[in-house]
Amino acid sequence: MYILISQKKNSMTSTPLISILTSSYNRKNYLLDLLNSLKNQNFKNFEWIIGDDGSNDNSYEMILSNKDNISFDIKYIKSSHRIGKAKMDNIILQNMRGKYLIYCGSDDYFLPNAFETLVKLIQENTDYDFGGVIAQCVDENNKSITFDPNFTPNEKILVEFNELKKYLIGDDAMIEFCKNFKEQKYLEVDFVINESSLYKKIYSNKKFMITSKIVKVMRRSKDSISFEKKLKYTRGSAYCISETINMDEYNKFNLINKLKIVINYWRYCIHGDLNILYAKNLWEVVRNKNFLLFYYLISLFFVFRDNFQKKVEKTHIEFNKNINLFKITKIDI
Repeated sequence: MYILISQKKNSMTSTPLISILTSSYNRKNYLLDLLNSLKNQNFKNFEWIIGDDGSNDNSYEMILSNKDNISFDIKYIKSSHRIGKAKMDNIILQNMRGKYLIYCGSDDYFLPNAFETLVKLIQENTDYDFGGVIAQCVDENNKSITFDPNFTPNEKILVEFNELKKYLIGDDAMIEFCKNFKEQKYLEVDFVINESSLYKKIYSNKKFMITSKIVKVMRRSKDSISFEKKLKYTRGSAYCISETINMDEYNKFNLINKLKIVINYWRYCIHGDLNILYAKNLWEVVRNKNFLLFYYLISLFFVFRDNFQKKVEKTHIEFNKNINLFKITKIDI
C-alpha cells in the first residue's frame, strides 16, 4: 500500500475536542446534508474526517465547493479503489486528533444541539470503567430507531455494556473516547464487518450512559446504506460471529437460536469461500463441538437457495483484489 499525503491547503487549528468520523461511498447528496448539519452545531470545537471509499460521484468536489463559512477542520481521505468500511474506518481512526469520537453514517445528519448535549453528558462521568454515552436516533418520520417505542429509558441511566442489548433495538448515536481505538483495529476481511466485532473487545468491562435525548436523524429510504436486499459481506459476517459469540454465550441460547446461529455461520463461511477446516477452527463453538459439523450439511440447502435466487454478492473477492491496488490521498480542507 502506498500512501500519498497532499500538501495542506491551510494550517490546522488548535486540537479539536471531538473527531467526527464518516466513511462514504458515492453519497454526495447525503454528505451535503451532513455537512450543513455540522455547520449548524451549537458546539464548534470539532473536526470532521471523511473517508471516501473510492467514490466516483464527485463527493470531494461537492465538499470543496461548500467549504465557505466552515469553522471546523475537514480532513478528506480518499482511496483510489473501494476498500470497504472496515479498512477505511481503520485508516480514519488513525487520523483523528480529538479526545472524543462520534461516528456518523454518510446518509445521516445531526440536530443542532447534538454535540453540546453529548459532550455535557460524557463529561459528567469520570469513572475509569466508563465507555461513553449512547443517545437516541430517529428516522425521517421521527420514529425511534434506537429504542422500542414501548420502552424508552428515562433521561439517562447507566448500563453495563453486556446489558445494552436489553435496551437497544437498532442504531444509535455514541460519543466515546478516542484513546480506546488507538491500539485496536477492525478485522480487514471484507468490505464490511459489524462494529460489534471490535466493540466487544474494547468495552466488555465498561459502562455506558444511555439517554432518551434525540441527537441524530438516520435515513431509511430505499437508496440508503441500511437498505439492502443482496446477501453481502458474508465473509465479514462469518468472522463477526466468531469474534462476538463465545462458548458461554452460545450455551445460553435456546435450541432454536443455537440452530440458527450455527447454520448461518456455515452459510456465511461457504459464501465467503472459507475452507471448512479453517472455518471450524475459526469459531470456538464449532471447534469444540464436533457434532455441529452436521449443520454444515443443512446449511448447504440455504446456500443452494441463495444462489438459485441470485441474492449473493461475493464482496470479499473484490475486497481482496482492491486491497493490493489502492492508494490513499489525504487533503486538509
